[in-house]
Amino acid sequence: MLFLPAVLSPSFVKTKYQNKAQGVQPEYLYLRNPTFVAEFNSYASTIQHTFEKNVAVDYLNFLRLFSVKNIVLRSDVNPNFTESGKFWDSKKVKKTLDSYKWLEKYFEGEYEVGYRIKSKYFLPRIYSTTQLVFVSGKQDNVDKIASLNQPQDRKGFIFSESITKKQMTFILGKSAEFVTADYAKNLSSLKTVDGKYAISKDGKYEVFIYSNNKFWEKEIDYFSIKENGRIPIIKNVVSESSGWLSLGAMVLKKGNHKISFTAVDNNGKMMHMNETFIALRLRSSSLGDRPKVSFTRINPAKFRARVTDVTNPYLLVFSESFNSGWKAYHGRINWFQSLWAKPIAEDKHFSVNGYANAWYIDKQSDQDITLYYWPQTLFYIGLILSGLLLIGLLTYLTLDWLKSRTNMAGS
Repeated sequence: MLFLPAVLSPSFVKTKYQNKAQGVQPEYLYLRNPTFVAEFNSYASTIQHTFEKNVAVDYLNFLRLFSVKNIVLRSDVNPNFTESGKFWDSKKVKKTLDSYKWLEKYFEGEYEVGYRIKSKYFLPRIYSTTQLVFVSGKQDNVDKIASLNQPQDRKGFIFSESITKKQMTFILGKSAEFVTADYAKNLSSLKTVDGKYAISKDGKYEVFIYSNNKFWEKEIDYFSIKENGRIPIIKNVVSESSGWLSLGAMVLKKGNHKISFTAVDNNGKMMHMNETFIALRLRSSSLGDRPKVSFTRINPAKFRARVTDVTNPYLLVFSESFNSGWKAYHGRINWFQSLWAKPIAEDKHFSVNGYANAWYIDKQSDQDITLYYWPQTLFYIGLILSGLLLIGLLTYLTLDWLKSRTNMAGS
């Protein structure tokens, strides 16, 4: 659940129900389902800040990665002491949310409005995908990378900076899509931006440039692109959704490439360019149909997934903060069995979507998979040992007391 503003400790506006104050939102304290909190989650901050900056953000594809189902907008609190504190406007945010066709409003009160992402767009907490996307770039930019997708895609984004070399070698051979993305900067001229891009596989890459400046976008006639100092390639601009401009495609070989971009306006003059985010994408065919997944939350440390209609290897994504303590086991196990049960190999446990867990499953059959936070076993063992120690201590004290009573009676 996403609360807007997404702050743990907002300023409460004086209303007929409350006085002006500063404190913790009680919703975060008693809700069973996880929530976004800007103070502890940089991605929640990203969502909050974009509303008042009036930038083009694909909120749907971004929120889906975090299994957000509900959005609650409050007008009786303000995100003071944050980057957006001075500019937050709940009426403006409400107008934006009301305009989205992928949201449905399910309640509206005096100071709160509730929205729900429509079921056909919702991405559950545990899901499968055969659409593995290898990204050469920083996972902090997952919001932009995700916006290159269609609203009903189910993909797993694996970033090069979040995996080991052994995992990288493995996943490069399993990926259905390759993306390299980074900021191009003014290194040689204020009218040219240059970037270095690591290409993971030979192919014809689509070229995208991220623009939040609509006026600048309208003024552009074409881009001049120079790759590794070669003769410039002229690319016409096609406007995409969510702030992306498509510049067509260019053939690139595996390796590191220096690419320069120059924008030319309708009068044939080079335009001033600031630091610009560029993405190069190579798409190939899917690795097969994804299986169906249903799951049950046993407790906060244990989930059980049922996977059916398996015809291909797949990635099982678990939208919980990545931690090597999370283990995936074939079949059903309890905490005691986890002491000897063999989990899926750690080199097939990946960080995906910039924060979540995922396991590459190559067993092509219907099965149960148990996701378990193994440190919980150590807690149980500690609890048992503490209990045994307490029983032993009480037994000793009882026997000592009985002995004392016996000695007193004998004397």
